[in-house]
Amino acid sequence: MGLRVLSICGGLETGLLALKELGIPVDEYHTYEIFAPAIELSKRHFPEVQHHGDVIGADFSQFKGFDLVMAGTCCQSLSVVRQENNQVCSGLKGKSGIFFEYARVVKEIQPKWFLLENVVPKSKTDQNIITDNLGANSSVDKFKSLFCTRQGEIVLDKYSYWFAA
Repeated sequence: MGLRVLSICGGLETGLLALKELGIPVDEYHTYEIFAPAIELSKRHFPEVQHHGDVIGADFSQFKGFDLVMAGTCCQSLSVVRQENNQVCSGLKGKSGIFFEYARVVKEIQPKWFLLENVVPKSKTDQNIITDNLGANSSVDKFKSLFCTRQGEIVLDKYSYWFAA
């Protein structure tokens, strides 16, 4: 029997790709995503994914008891990039506040596991708010360094992962 998975802000649904690459069977995969190009591409590569649109205010009762909830919520306002611009880099008060919808999902459906990926927040306060909202059983890997290739450039980025098992 495979996993029942809910993805929040899944973009191209690389979470599903990772599960498949790891050989982890998935019986159901649902996503909340609004970026049309990402939806179009994920539908082409993963026709089995059930799309539900906008996560803001959505009813998640149908997903109660799902095995895994994962997300890569917006990072723009948490990032240290462009930190001189308070309108862009406004922490959880900006676009990155979509995180609170993810936290609501985790609390409402109480999955066996959850995984949240994001940049290392520029503000320790924002990092603590994220950790506190995900509960005492969550862990954070604060400085996971990954090398990414972007148009021929090697870029060192730092990401945070909150997870529970």
